[in-house]
Amino acid sequence: MFEKNTYTHELKDLHCIVDAITQRNIGRGLLDPERIGLVGHSRGGGISILHASQDNRIKALVTWSAISSVDRYSPEIKKKWAEDGFIEIENKRTMQMMRVGIDMLTDLNKNKSRLDILAAAQNLEIPTLIIHSDNDESVPVSEAHSIFDVLTTPEKELILIEDGSHTFGAQHPMTTMTRPLENVFDLTENWFDRFL
Repeated sequence: MFEKNTYTHELKDLHCIVDAITQRNIGRGLLDPERIGLVGHSRGGGISILHASQDNRIKALVTWSAISSVDRYSPEIKKKWAEDGFIEIENKRTMQMMRVGIDMLTDLNKNKSRLDILAAAQNLEIPTLIIHSDNDESVPVSEAHSIFDVLTTPEKELILIEDGSHTFGAQHPMTTMTRPLENVFDLTENWFDRFL
């Protein structure tokens, strides 16, 4: 349930998936547990950075429109969130109001260092490709630059996609492929072909 979700819960989920691949409980014959790469979009990009910085089984990383910080809320919003036990955030693409429960705020406060995306990015030692739209309406392109600027891994690249959006032109429900999204897919596949 979205309302009960937390960043540390997402990290645990990702760890379970990587465990299942390396223990050959899923993808047997289809997935090579010695060649695992992660790709994550938006918040998933931040989660992928956090996980990859702590798991040497991950050999390459690509982020799409990744956030550079999980702490995205003003003190006023946090105060109201604590008082009400939830906040509602509008999904800019679907206009749906998404309720986020108090568990997320508790997780943010309790795990600040563990959830520090920029500190995790500094620790990455794997090939890392940062892809971001130059016209992202949800996660400013400055966040891509912030992530890229702290990367110390020798194999790193930042690519800005022109005429895209947070979803690289894709809309929900997706009925056609967009040129920016196709470009993102090609760049991601090429990165993994190169480094996995």
